[in-house]
Amino acid sequence: MGSTGVLLTALGYAAIGVFVLGMLWQMGKWSMAGLPFRVTVFPVRSNWAAAGHILWEALSFRSLWRGVREHWAAAWFFHFLLALVLLGHVAGIGLLGREFVVFRLAPAQSLALSHLLGSVLGVLLLLAVVYLLVRRAGQKAIRLISSAEDYLMLILLLAIVGTGNGLRFLSTVELAAVRDFVAGLVLFHPVAPPASPWFVAHFTLVALLLLYFPFSKLVHTCGFFFTRWTITRHYPRQVIWR
Repeated sequence: MGSTGVLLTALGYAAIGVFVLGMLWQMGKWSMAGLPFRVTVFPVRSNWAAAGHILWEALSFRSLWRGVREHWAAAWFFHFLLALVLLGHVAGIGLLGREFVVFRLAPAQSLALSHLLGSVLGVLLLLAVVYLLVRRAGQKAIRLISSAEDYLMLILLLAIVGTGNGLRFLSTVELAAVRDFVAGLVLFHPVAPPASPWFVAHFTLVALLLLYFPFSKLVHTCGFFFTRWTITRHYPRQVIWR
């Protein structure tokens, strides 16, 4: 394994380590935050009902629905595409494009469908990030409440999605080579990464995102569940004897 492989391997382990430890630190800090009194504002009958309420809020973005519908549509569509792309990475790379064999497609058909869906989702996600960046810079109300970090995160996401599309459309890297490299990291048996500048750029940018994620505004993806549980969870009634 050459110097590029050594650097990517070291960067991968550093990114995963910082991400996991950083998220554990954040969750520990949230869970240890004291509450002087009950702050539940959405009374529910059980903790199962509270969990259902939180799940529905996470899937529907209901709080944004009450505001400007354009903002709700942009946020929901972006997060939906991002979830599909992440799921596609896990299934497509892990199963080498044969994830649709379970629907009785031939391996070649499954690979073609996997490539087609990945290509469409990659382009749509790129357009979604561009739209969010243009909207943040172009709409005065949003621009006034935006910080440099907001733009940095969108630019980083744009670079990640852009290099991902470049890896798909402008590279000849095989899924097997990507899977072997990722599996080598997971199993602590590193192997040489795919010999592609697109892969090196894409992997490096993803690692930088993981390094910064626990300390950025993006951590709201986990903080959302903690705050929602705080204001939604069920408190049993207390009987007061006189």
